[in-house]
Amino acid sequence: MAYIRFTMRIKIFLFCTSAILAALLIEALLFNLASSKIIYLQEREASRRSVINMHNSLSEFTRQLEKKMYQIYTNPELLSDLGSGKTIDLLSLKYRMFTHDFAVNDFEASQSVVAMYLYRIDDKPVSLYRHASTPIYNYPDTIFTEKFHTNSERVKDIASWLQGSMSLDDALTAADARKANSKP
Repeated sequence: MAYIRFTMRIKIFLFCTSAILAALLIEALLFNLASSKIIYLQEREASRRSVINMHNSLSEFTRQLEKKMYQIYTNPELLSDLGSGKTIDLLSLKYRMFTHDFAVNDFEASQSVVAMYLYRIDDKPVSLYRHASTPIYNYPDTIFTEKFHTNSERVKDIASWLQGSMSLDDALTAADARKANSKP
């Protein structure tokens, strides 16, 4: 076996090379830690901005829908007829196309209004609009029946909350309790 003689020159070369490699290794590790933290913070901020933008878009969309829906209640003839105690048959006959005309004329196609219901205070439907009644998109004649497996009880609870007879938390709790009890 050949014997390698370590002269001072080789020792200095090995020392400098190992010092440079150690420095590069430490720098790579620190760069990895720092860059992963920077990337994490940047992605977190981008996600936060994305959620805020989505929230603002949804809020604006629902605000626009709300404003349009409030227009129903600016019709004095409809309000007086609903409060007059007329029979549901007379109201349904008179306002049969009301929600259809309202949905088609006052909403844009991009707002995707697929069904709209107008009820009396006693949960009887006065007028309804269904965009497309197909086997896939089959909307019930009234959302207060269990026939089509809808959230009718939850809707009734939320309607009670809107009328001020219970708190929203109580309404949602009651609806969730009924849902939990109805599972097999």
